[in-house]
Amino acid sequence: MRSTSQEKVEEIILKISEKYGTNRDSARKMLHKFVCMGKCNWYKTRSNQASFNRLDLTEQERKNIGEIISGIMKRISSNEAAYEIHCVLCPGESRPKP
Repeated sequence: MRSTSQEKVEEIILKISEKYGTNRDSARKMLHKFVCMGKCNWYKTRSNQASFNRLDLTEQERKNIGEIISGIMKRISSNEAAYEIHCVLCPGESRPKP
């Protein structure tokens, strides 16, 4: 049975949470920062209010999150995976399609 995009994203969030010993919301935010390109309307208008800085992940965090994503979303490119994840995390917000 194929997993939906939502199920894959939830699995990624769970693995990030386990890896870093953090709650779901913090893990979701880390994933969002990983896939964020800073081009959607939400980022341009509300990210400062939400204290969301897409650039504050460490290189090691980026590496680990990338490995988690590629382990779960094996059959698609990293750009396609980022697009799919962003569509789940920010429905209705535009992101350039790969």
